[in-house]
Amino acid sequence: MGEIVSLVGESGPSKTTTAKMILRLERPTSGRILFNGKDVWNDLRTYEDVLWYRRMVQGIIQDPYGAFNAFYRVDRVFKQMFKFLPQELEPEKRWKATAKALREVGLNPHHILGKYPHELSGVRNSV
Repeated sequence: MGEIVSLVGESGPSKTTTAKMILRLERPTSGRILFNGKDVWNDLRTYEDVLWYRRMVQGIIQDPYGAFNAFYRVDRVFKQMFKFLPQELEPEKRWKATAKALREVGLNPHHILGKYPHELSGVRNSV
């Protein structure tokens, strides 16, 4: 089973920069970021290494407008995440897995999926 780590703090102490470095979106100028004993910037050299890391480490961005592209429905994010799984799932199983994940965090998949990010503001999502 995995672990959930939150990066919290007051405004200004570089939480976003730290998160980007952990997610391999921005290269650190000094120091190292280790995951399972591997330096995530120097030891992950092949596409397969990086894919393994992306399967193991994901970020959940607080700002939905920064996390979602306004031109795509929210479903697109969920569809893209299945690209990182080792096996291909048929569409019905993907939908069930997505719906289950949404329900586990208290969201109703019928109120979320098929909508654009701006349509989610103020939506009551009880399961």
